[in-house]
Amino acid sequence: MMAAVTLASAASAKDYNVSSPDGRLAVTVSTGNQVEWSLKADGRQIVTPSAISMTLTDGTVWGGPAKVSKVSKYNVNETLPAILYRSSSVTDSHNSMVLKFKGGWSLEFRIFNDGVAYRFASEARDEYEIASEQAEINFPADRKVFTPYVKDSEGKSFDRQFQNSFENIYTETTVCGMNPHQLSFLPVMVDAADGMKICISEVNLEAYPGMYLCNQDGAASLKGVFAPYPKKQVAGGYNNIQLIVPERESYIAKVDSPRVFPWRMFVVGTDVQIAQSDMTWLLAEPSRIEDASWIRPGKVAWDWWNDWNIRGVDFEAGINTLTYKYYIDFAASKGIEYVILDDGWAAGKGEDLMIINPEINLEEIISYAQDKGVGIILWAGFRAFNNDIEGVCRHYSQMGVKGFKVDFMDRDDQYMTAFNYRAAEIAAKYHLVLDLHGSHKPAGITRTWPNVLNTEGVHGLETVKWTPADVDQVHYDVTIPFIRQVAGPMDYTQGAMRNSNRSNFQPINSEPMSQGTRCHQLALYMVLDSPLNMLCDSPSNYLEEPECCDFIASIPTVWDETRVLQGQTGQYILTARRKGNDWFVGGLTDWTSRDMEVDLSFLAEGEYDMVLVRDGLNAERKASDFKIIRKEVCAKDKIAVHLASGGGFAARFEKKAQKLTFRPDGTFKIVQFTDTHFIPNDSRSDIALERINEVLNNEKPDLVIVTGDILYGRPADQAYRTLLGAISNHKIPFAITFGNHDREHLLSNTELYDITRSIPYNLLPDRGDNPSPDYELPIFSSKDGKMKALLYCFDSHTYLWDKKYYETFYPEQVVDYKHKSECYTRCNGGTPVPSLAFMHIPFPEYGIVATTYPAAEGSPQDDGAPVNALVGNNLETVCSPELNGGMFNAMYESADIMGVFAGHDHNNDWAAVYKGIMLAYGRYTGGDTVYNDLPNGARVIVLKEGERKFDTWVVLAGGEKLFPLTYDNGQMRKTE
Repeated sequence: MMAAVTLASAASAKDYNVSSPDGRLAVTVSTGNQVEWSLKADGRQIVTPSAISMTLTDGTVWGGPAKVSKVSKYNVNETLPAILYRSSSVTDSHNSMVLKFKGGWSLEFRIFNDGVAYRFASEARDEYEIASEQAEINFPADRKVFTPYVKDSEGKSFDRQFQNSFENIYTETTVCGMNPHQLSFLPVMVDAADGMKICISEVNLEAYPGMYLCNQDGAASLKGVFAPYPKKQVAGGYNNIQLIVPERESYIAKVDSPRVFPWRMFVVGTDVQIAQSDMTWLLAEPSRIEDASWIRPGKVAWDWWNDWNIRGVDFEAGINTLTYKYYIDFAASKGIEYVILDDGWAAGKGEDLMIINPEINLEEIISYAQDKGVGIILWAGFRAFNNDIEGVCRHYSQMGVKGFKVDFMDRDDQYMTAFNYRAAEIAAKYHLVLDLHGSHKPAGITRTWPNVLNTEGVHGLETVKWTPADVDQVHYDVTIPFIRQVAGPMDYTQGAMRNSNRSNFQPINSEPMSQGTRCHQLALYMVLDSPLNMLCDSPSNYLEEPECCDFIASIPTVWDETRVLQGQTGQYILTARRKGNDWFVGGLTDWTSRDMEVDLSFLAEGEYDMVLVRDGLNAERKASDFKIIRKEVCAKDKIAVHLASGGGFAARFEKKAQKLTFRPDGTFKIVQFTDTHFIPNDSRSDIALERINEVLNNEKPDLVIVTGDILYGRPADQAYRTLLGAISNHKIPFAITFGNHDREHLLSNTELYDITRSIPYNLLPDRGDNPSPDYELPIFSSKDGKMKALLYCFDSHTYLWDKKYYETFYPEQVVDYKHKSECYTRCNGGTPVPSLAFMHIPFPEYGIVATTYPAAEGSPQDDGAPVNALVGNNLETVCSPELNGGMFNAMYESADIMGVFAGHDHNNDWAAVYKGIMLAYGRYTGGDTVYNDLPNGARVIVLKEGERKFDTWVVLAGGEKLFPLTYDNGQMRKTE
């Protein structure tokens, strides 16, 4: 939630202060002759006063002698939905201070518990040029620094260093000892002493040059350097597909409208806290793609790294149609989402993307891949792609291509950062994903344009094909999670099946190997963020290593939760990630062998099947040696793992299917919530959360079923996660059925179903290709383990004919139910299994009951109530489909359903027996976001093992119990 305060300012020099929500970090901004900022952590100065400013070519200075006209402070504390990220939701908790200066510019500081960021903003509407930006970071003393210098920059001017690949390992030195002639690209990490570090980066490089850091005077200070705007660009570089800048302008950026400038970001904390930080994502501009459901993350079978080396086939491997069909077959067999056609598919050597290699029948390859459920991604040289982005995207999208890997941009001046955003926008228009491979760090673009699934800006595995043997890639692997990864995902391209120890590694272009063990390679899939993740090695090699290949294929590329459990920059890291109910854990070490103990307390309650792939006993002699261990584990367990030199381990924890079981006393309690009509950040919804928490605390059910209309406002993702998360927090299994309002808020049934599956303790099965399948939940005996009851969960759909009528059950649903019922009855020795059914919109038979059945006389507890009484509130006309789909009749004929529980009609909570089946409403659970004339609550149902019998009642605030009833083999009576 946000609160704002405006303070009057003084015209003279003054200090302005803002602290993090937890009070640990404190920023002071000083004005006067120069705007300066400083930072304290736990009361200790870690950044001393540092000047910041922007200078225009007309001599105007933002940040010199300046007068503050207004100070605004506000705080934010909310949970935001995240797509295609390392977590499905992110907590945004920060305090902000905006200093508005005379002259139409402002300066904003945001301070989180794990860092601080600042940015300039301008209100100017006329075109102007920014000559320079001053960005100083001064330290109280010399500090250790991890810095990635521009590669091969020795002897080059800064102007020549601006053209670079943003790929290099880290030099570990001190701030004062940095080479004054070399630029460092971001992120850079500085050791702030006493166990604290500062990771320096930037966010939102939209049409503005990226910042380099340099120390030219030997002081304990870093200063920003920015590439001037290109004055002239000429074709050159690799295969003539790059744009080389022989001459630059006298300014770094040209601006023609009001805008905010990039965030200068400083993540502060321990190594683990920095690796865990979400600051880049939080500072990035929100997604500009309204409906991102078409964006498909996943893994990619890659051709270039392994040099198209496949074997055991009856054709000559290479850049040709048959080779790519082989790659497609491999990808389809392992459930890998994409195959990439890298450099060579286009005959113009990347200069012209419309000229196709004559050895390639691209249309045939795309059609073949589509039939196999595999997407095709094409490599694209920057210059050709940039020359006609619209035409290239339109043409290949129409052919069925799913995306592009764009390469060799190799700059981050204003021209190139503008290209990245323009490319992302046009690609999104044609539903194409992008991998900005030859690019700088993502710096937030992957949130703003989520079709940009990945970027490079990393000294990834491709470099081992030519890097000298003395370059320590293993050490780099345990450094980047704490530095480069802070800026966003990376196209590292792991997965080598040829592995080497420290002494026998050699760079070989056609038969490449990795440094470190096989398990080191597997662990990288869990440690590194990469929504589009390559399998770098040859399909032939993977097929000869089926255990490792299948393990890699099982690893998701986007996650519902990420936790960095342990780590030290440049030494080791242990990362756990959750997708749905399952967890994946990866551990890496440098060339030091070490023992790790993994505390499994992050697991939810219940049993898990663990598959652990660890270094073999001989991994330090033969780096490909590994061992697989399988066992059952739970949250109270700890596992000890030995990591060889250059080693790692990878583990998968699959939640055993939740087995619903009757209690030892033969009961099974269900709570039904319905029609929560939840709106995020709306106080009227608070009562829904209060009632849910109270009922679950008091009733302690074995299962929760939410029967639809969960949502009633946007952002729907946030609303959905908040509501279901409140249930999940009680660690109680839950299921849902959709309501007619749930799909009205920019999320499809498919997206809602998948979100539900991402929340712990959900019981929804894999939906397969069905947007929202009907499903059933068996309940087993605690005595003999046999199934004793069954719960059917149905999708009752939404509206027809422009919302004038409600949809009825589809014929295939009725057929499917009857088939399942017959199977369960047959397996139960011919006796129907006692069952209940849950849905949102009631059957038309509810209307028959409501209009023909008498209400119970007097109190529902009266002994004189007729058998066919309607017990409860009947204050609203039944809103059901006008056409009867025949589902109730199928239930009557199958003779297994004892009771049907619906929602939808907020002012009804009655129950009655019709033709031997109880038809009942749940109790409205929502707040005042929509009409309701009854206090909110829930319905409770208690099944009896081995009997066609259950108790049910409505529960309100304070545990008040209404309308207690017993259903007993077709009859309804008051509960004794």
